Amino acid sequence: MTPGRTRARQLAADINASIIGRSRKQKRVIGQDWVRETLRVNDRSFHYTQPEGAFTQPNGWVNQHMLEWVTSQTHDQNADLLELYCGVGNFTLPLSHFYRRVLATELSKSATRAATENLALNNITNVEFARLSAEEVTQAIRGVREFRRLEHLRNPLRDYRFTTLFVDPPRAGLDPETLALASSFPRLIYISCNPTTLSRDIEMLNQTHAVSHLAFFDQFPYTHHLEVGTVLRRRKVYESVTRGKSNPLAHQPHGLAARRRQALFEPQVSGFQYGLGIHVSGSSFGRATGSSPRMG
Repeated sequence: MTPGRTRARQLAADINASIIGRSRKQKRVIGQDWVRETLRVNDRSFHYTQPEGAFTQPNGWVNQHMLEWVTSQTHDQNADLLELYCGVGNFTLPLSHFYRRVLATELSKSATRAATENLALNNITNVEFARLSAEEVTQAIRGVREFRRLEHLRNPLRDYRFTTLFVDPPRAGLDPETLALASSFPRLIYISCNPTTLSRDIEMLNQTHAVSHLAFFDQFPYTHHLEVGTVLRRRKVYESVTRGKSNPLAHQPHGLAARRRQALFEPQVSGFQYGLGIHVSGSSFGRATGSSPRMG
């Protein structure tokens, strides 16, 4: 054993922690390269294995409130949920209790392995994971391509009855193909770490959907970073007019289009504060009933 490794082991023992070293495509681990996290959501405890290098929500306390808000916004135990960018299953596990079945997708191999492990850890049996990108999921649902990575599913993709799409994309937001897929869902729950790309994507989805609820979660107090939760519901006028027809909003008069865009920023109900995060499920942005002095 090298002197450096001996000192590293001693340091790990002194501070009671694992140490991970990386250099030139090498990885050395003293202890373990994962942590176990337990979150309490709606009087249930969910246990997560968080591997080193995989994405996770950094503020566990705020994350619990975010999970409670998400689960309060949707439940359809007679239908199925499609989740994109699922990571290690942060949202997947609590949401599984509110749907008949959940199909969750993630491109990262390590995150997918951890998500599968977390299912077993929590004795959840109505969720299946697939290692696909959001673009590939869109292609699979539309029948453009067939993927061997879907062959393990107990229920073929065609047997799912999706009513809700849940997305938690990276800062770049949704690509055009995924936005087109989202526009076909009755309900969309969008968690964003970048309000700028969220605003861009909502503007695109405004043709078919309207915002019904908003929530703001401050994972990093005193910084400009802000997590935003949005629920979008398909417009009834769009559903009634588009059966078998092209998009009726594409050629509407300017005045009507402007009123529809304005409606985007008028979700209903009320707002209340979540400590470091604020949950606003009503009023417009300019008339929110709650505020947070810690928002960046």
